Formats: sequence, structure tokens, C-alpha cells
Amino acid sequence: MYNELLECKQEVVLIPAPEQTHSEHKIRVCQNRPPKWFTEFVNQYQKVSKTYPKARPKVYRKEVLNALLALNRGENKTINSNRLLQFINKKISDEIDEIPF
Repeated sequence: MYNELLECKQEVVLIPAPEQTHSEHKIRVCQNRPPKWFTEFVNQYQKVSKTYPKARPKVYRKEVLNALLALNRGENKTINSNRLLQFINKKISDEIDEIPF
């Protein structure tokens, strides 16, 4: 998971717009996205404030990378590593439940 998150970083590029309304008209397109599991994990923990009402992540990529390293070393002391461990266990149990026998 650590390597996957390290390699798959969101990348947005500018490309020419399909319908040009002016010269040099460009649009943003996502070329590379983070892993699906990371998006699901971060979306569980969002914060909204009065000054900034748009939902934004409470957990950041760097913190998740640090938590994955800590879990790999067998440490489980931070909030993020606890949350991540619970998330991983839930994902594993969901995958086991989906196996048809």
C-alpha cells in the first residue's frame, strides 16, 4: 500500500479545450489519480468550518504514508495509524465476505 500510494500521486495537466472560445483556451484534466482505497479512507475524515465551508480532508497523504511506515514497523501509537489499521481490517473482512463458496 505504501509503494502504491507513493507512486500514484494526483496529477492534473492542461490540454487544449474541445471547443475553443478564445486563443490558448485550455482545460484541466486529471492524468493520474491516487489509489481508490486512499480516496475512500480520506473521505471518511473530512472537516468543514464556518470560514471555509467546502469539505476538505482532515487526513493528508504524508500522514497516511507515515502511518503505513509505522504499521510496517509494528507501531500503532498515532491516531492515523489506528484509523488506518481499522480501515485495512475492514477492507480485508469485506473482501473475504465477497468470496463465493
